[in-house]
Amino acid sequence: MTRPFLDYYRANAISPVNQDLSDLSRHLQRRESLYLALGIVPALVSGRSVIEFGPGSGHNAIYTSLLQPAHYVLVDGNPNGLAAASALLDRYAPGCARTLVESLIEDYATEELFDLVFCEGTIPGQLDTAAFCRKVGSFVAEGGIFIVTTQDAASCLGELLRRVVAAQLVSRSASVSVQLERLVPFFAPHTATIAGMSRPLEDWVLDNIIQPYVGNMFSVADAIESLGQDGFHFYSASPRFFTVWRWYKRLVGEDRNIGPAVRVQYFANLLNMIDYRLDGTATHTREWGEHVLKLSETFYATLKDVEASGASYKPVFDQLHELAEMIRPVSALTADSIDEALAVCDAARQGNALPSAPAFASFFGHGQQYLSFVRSRRAGTI
Repeated sequence: MTRPFLDYYRANAISPVNQDLSDLSRHLQRRESLYLALGIVPALVSGRSVIEFGPGSGHNAIYTSLLQPAHYVLVDGNPNGLAAASALLDRYAPGCARTLVESLIEDYATEELFDLVFCEGTIPGQLDTAAFCRKVGSFVAEGGIFIVTTQDAASCLGELLRRVVAAQLVSRSASVSVQLERLVPFFAPHTATIAGMSRPLEDWVLDNIIQPYVGNMFSVADAIESLGQDGFHFYSASPRFFTVWRWYKRLVGEDRNIGPAVRVQYFANLLNMIDYRLDGTATHTREWGEHVLKLSETFYATLKDVEASGASYKPVFDQLHELAEMIRPVSALTADSIDEALAVCDAARQGNALPSAPAFASFFGHGQQYLSFVRSRRAGTI
């Protein structure tokens, strides 16, 4: 696999990003709650121009379509996903004026600028995440809103840890169907611990555990830095991990940009990103967060190399032990979760019965964060 996501999706004729629509009202409420957290009330979509990059099978586009944008463009390089999205939107939002475009996102070109630009679950994992993000951001009109998702090697440590465990349970060289047969029942009790889980388990395993990782992470700090170069100001986020105590009359000139302050709070909340069970209660310094992120990034790089080469997992296990010891003084629960996962790995390699691992089973982080940015207007305009 050389192109992130697309080669894997096309090779297996899949679009593993479906959502549970059995209760449409709940699905729409979830999306509305997300939009409101990002500062997007329905009136900001209705009658506006909208473009979405990487819409997958279109499940999340239903809510946007029902808000009746004046023009809605969906761009994706996966024909299977676009076909599913077209059928889904015909069924649930037939009155929305939309255009579906099959194109690599990095190749898409138009002179049109949009009031809202969405790029969800697509930038993390790309080969050059900053360039990819700035390319997509180039389609945002002045004063428009850009919604992106970020993910770092710490916030998705729970998923990465499960990739390590999965590789001890079934060979990564086995067919996708064989891996699914072994891993879906194993991870079912894990995802059952997540309140509000709305994604089919099989899709989650296909996308997060089996899919080869060839690209790079893209953190909150990366997004703020990359988009700041192109005149974007940080607007809001989900989860809302930041508080900026600035009087509005002070928000003039450089002080209008709260991105640097949000960046500091991101690092100071890194453990809360790693383990959602902490519910925002973990406290540590920014410096500690920066160090843990570096350890996590090293672990991710090593894991990618091991998965690609078929080499020994020993350096991966060693780095996880180091991470657990670094985290233990701040959150014993998180460290114990890593320990339990490593114990499962040991038992699987030795052919022994797998131990109970309740802490590991419920260990997930805020793997994907949603951020919104506003593109600044030109100097001399409001």
